[in-house]
Amino acid sequence: MVVDTVESIMSRKVRAIDVSASLHEVAKIMKKDNISTVIITKDNDPVGIVTERDMAQKVVAEALDVKKVSAEKIMSTPLQTIELGTSIFYAQRLMQQEKFKKLPIVEGTKLVGIVTQTDISNYLTQKRKEFVLKSLDKSAQEAYPV
Repeated sequence: MVVDTVESIMSRKVRAIDVSASLHEVAKIMKKDNISTVIITKDNDPVGIVTERDMAQKVVAEALDVKKVSAEKIMSTPLQTIELGTSIFYAQRLMQQEKFKKLPIVEGTKLVGIVTQTDISNYLTQKRKEFVLKSLDKSAQEAYPV
């Protein structure tokens, strides 16, 4: 049995910024790229994560000065990552256990992507659809293209 890995469903469009960057810079990246998560790096290694939720609860609610406070001050750390070859099912279980919505993917120490709950949900929905279609007779399969 072939086990699908997170590499097959991850997004390679993950944004990262240095720990010294201001929260204003983080917010500008989120707005420009229409994303909700930025990975925080130190010496190009991923060390933390800042999400929209962090921005609301740790920045806005505390009235922090976004131009003076660095990403390092509010990032969630230590950063939980998984390797490129990790099975999708392991990633799903880890995300459920830890209540993560996003999980950065590394190859060694290099950030190469990110997988989200939505990515995993879409994958599982597709697999379920394929399974059901295999159970149908030939004429029914043709009515429901994959």
